[in-house]
Amino acid sequence: MLIVRAHTAVAFLLLALACVSSPARAQDLPALRPGGLRLNDPASGVALRARAELGSIGVLSHRIQYGRAGNRIDYRDDADQDTLFFFARLSAEVELNARHTFVFLYQPLTLQTEAVLGRQLRVGEVVFPRETPVRFGYGFDFYRIAYQYDVFSDARRELAFGVGFQVRNARIAFLTSDGTRGFTQTNLGIVPLLRVRGRYVFDNALFLESEIDGWISPVPNRDETGQLALGAILDASLRVGAVVTQWSEVYLNLRYLGGGFRGDNSDATPLTGGDGWSSNWLHTLTVSLGLGLR
Repeated sequence: MLIVRAHTAVAFLLLALACVSSPARAQDLPALRPGGLRLNDPASGVALRARAELGSIGVLSHRIQYGRAGNRIDYRDDADQDTLFFFARLSAEVELNARHTFVFLYQPLTLQTEAVLGRQLRVGEVVFPRETPVRFGYGFDFYRIAYQYDVFSDARRELAFGVGFQVRNARIAFLTSDGTRGFTQTNLGIVPLLRVRGRYVFDNALFLESEIDGWISPVPNRDETGQLALGAILDASLRVGAVVTQWSEVYLNLRYLGGGFRGDNSDATPLTGGDGWSSNWLHTLTVSLGLGLR
């Protein structure tokens, strides 16, 4: 909740800055080393952007359960996910007429650990005895395509709203170290998204930016109690950076990435084992350094 409130406060701050500041032309964008070299012609109606981030991701909370008779597994305690993992993200954008932007994003997310079980775990119909060495694999790579419209057309400020969709590529595995016992689950699907992004570049070439993509909704399939399944995702970031040249920028990024699903599997032959019910909720925080090309 604190993270969501922080992003709300930042969004209001960016909106206020955008409303009280005078517009500037693209060639007037402040930079630490202005120069004359550019990747995009300010007079052109088309501009290409790219961003890359490298850093660390930490798991705040991660709980999963397969089958109502299965154990609720805490990945931080049961699977030793209480460490930092490598984080990377790549994105590209096509901007048209300074207002319309198409965003293409690839986000790998792989968490692999090994642990000796401190208790017996039942996953679906598979039982892993206490003191068994187990390899835990959790992969949730996703691909995202989005469109946004910027209320302002100048380069120093942005307040954009849009929609998009995300292709999730989930892979979950529990496997004993000797390979005699295991459980796997895969899922490929599409999730709709709403998005908002705000940005303001100050006179000293420093900038503040916030970006939020998210969705929450019931899924149109009911369990045996008549309850709808529930799915949600939230990707919210806060960036502080500097425009180095007219074509490059660097920034420090703090990001919350989380979401999950609870309910019956809609597949005719569910891979979850047991009764086909599952619950999977992940909450993470990342810190990364980013490079942007403009």
